[in-house]
Amino acid sequence: MDMTVRDCAGEDVSLRDFACGAVLTLIDVGTASMPPCVEATDAYAKDPEYAALKADGLRIVQVFREDESGGPATAPWCQGFSLAHGVDFTLLTDPFQETSAMGLPMPLNVIVDADARVLAIWSGELPEAGGKVEQLR
Repeated sequence: MDMTVRDCAGEDVSLRDFACGAVLTLIDVGTASMPPCVEATDAYAKDPEYAALKADGLRIVQVFREDESGGPATAPWCQGFSLAHGVDFTLLTDPFQETSAMGLPMPLNVIVDADARVLAIWSGELPEAGGKVEQLR
């Protein structure tokens, strides 16, 4: 799984680069205009379940297509959102909507292994993510 997205500094980065090397990587693609996507951000940053999974080697990468108003997610927005939500994982933006080419509804969740091979993919809200990670361990 690879595509070009942007980091919070506005630099183009390869999504694959963030997945490689981690035992498992949860890639969550969504929009800040959808409350479940923002709730996922807060859970990844503050929920003890995700803290334990991260301590065990799970890498979390969240990619936002849009900001709260439905406009493109930009680097300044990403920086402010990250600070406001206490993000302690990788937050990226997709201002050109490259992730929409996957053709799946939001929120989109993908779990990949250390070689960036897709192990699980689903559309749905956060509660499924922790259980899927546990199944793949």
